[in-house]
Amino acid sequence: MSDLINILKKISQGAEEASAPCNILYGKVTNENPVEITIEQKLVLTKEFLFLTKNVVDYKTYITEGNVKKEVIIHNALKLGETAILIQKRGGQDYIVIDKI
Repeated sequence: MSDLINILKKISQGAEEASAPCNILYGKVTNENPVEITIEQKLVLTKEFLFLTKNVVDYKTYITEGNVKKEVIIHNALKLGETAILIQKRGGQDYIVIDKI
């Protein structure tokens, strides 16, 4: 009977994990170049673990002014002390930095 209970527990845990496949976290930018983000004052995430979206990096794009196409730089890079919003895949060590507050 205890084997059946253990199997049911594993099935229940699997269903719970499937319903929440990721965690949303907040971290403080503790270094700009290379980017480092600290979560809960103890876990320091370095660039090897971070995937940065366009919302948190500088990038070039084009605009049209009249009939003239111009290249411009959008300055979105994370700055020291800012709060970043991250998504962590459940059980993973990779984090997507989706935005900043």
